[in-house]
Amino acid sequence: MKIAYISWSGIPSRSANSIQVMKMCEAFTKNGHEVLLFAQKHPRLNSEAEDIYNLYGIEKKFDIAYLPPLSFAGAGYLYSILALPALLEFKPDVIYCRLISGCLLGLFLNIPSIFESHSDIGKSGKIAAKLLSWLVNQQHPIRIVTISNALKESFIQNYQISEKLVCVAHDGAEDLENNQKSISSFSFDSGIFRVGYIGHLYNGKGMEIISQLAPLCPWAEFHVIGGTEDDIKMWQEKTSKLSNLIFYGFLPYSQTHQYRSSFDVLIAPYLKKVGIAGYPDGDISKWMSPLKIFEYMSVGKPIVTSNLPVLREVLEHGKTSLLCNPDDVNDWVNALLRLKEDRSLRDYLGHNARQEFLSKYTWEARANLVLSGYIE
Repeated sequence: MKIAYISWSGIPSRSANSIQVMKMCEAFTKNGHEVLLFAQKHPRLNSEAEDIYNLYGIEKKFDIAYLPPLSFAGAGYLYSILALPALLEFKPDVIYCRLISGCLLGLFLNIPSIFESHSDIGKSGKIAAKLLSWLVNQQHPIRIVTISNALKESFIQNYQISEKLVCVAHDGAEDLENNQKSISSFSFDSGIFRVGYIGHLYNGKGMEIISQLAPLCPWAEFHVIGGTEDDIKMWQEKTSKLSNLIFYGFLPYSQTHQYRSSFDVLIAPYLKKVGIAGYPDGDISKWMSPLKIFEYMSVGKPIVTSNLPVLREVLEHGKTSLLCNPDDVNDWVNALLRLKEDRSLRDYLGHNARQEFLSKYTWEARANLVLSGYIE
């Protein structure tokens, strides 16, 4: 099958959405499909064409058709129109979209379309919401993919969409544990309990809790990978007196796995309100399906994260993770201390999380799920 993936992502980029898009395209190809990805050429991170795939740790098995970056009201509609010439040349069997306007192309070209949403479409404006309502009521309606059950329920209730048109596909990760080149870990000094965090440092992502944890846990070292230069500088200034808090800065996605595999515990301390790239004061806590959770699960390490309803869709307290109250830092201290003192518990949680990941949350499993029952 030929799949045209119309994304809004800048590639290459440091954003989680660009990683998700690239990994999904790779997964489609691994499942035997031919893929053409539409993306914006990101102006802030330049790279040679061949290096772009290496940055994401994937093989070059699909092509990228670049479209100009647009930043005005309604830009997504023009962006989708600009994809039309390459789309007609590629002749896809299905159009997979992160833009609802891309599905409109599918309707006019009589090509089945799938719309993947990571938030309430109403946030994109009234036109987008009305377009969605129209597209799901056509003779051949589009499929909607949401990243959480909570988001699915929002679509059904707010936009009167039939439940059978909505597929829930939590995000995923790649299984790198059997690839010996990928799992070489670092030789840290022994005897120190290491807690790792990999991801952005936007409001609500977790540095607020980590900065409180570090002084309360002098027996642990906190390793923070990721963040923009401005965010790192701000947090370094706020935590300058903490010797057990180490910032690495941004690392290419392809390099993060060996760090993930080297820590004793992996932490994702979300607040009840979570910002997003470009909208640090926004809130995705109701709908999110964080990539880092599945990447953490993939390496079989114990996970400590926030006790939020959307995370309980994936993780179970005491079986695949320890879930803590984001408003109670002592809850986090106790969880880390418990894991430090109980190696068998660390092994139990890590093993269960990895088995859950392998059964449900690989990119290939997700790529199959979003097509199943809709495109044969």
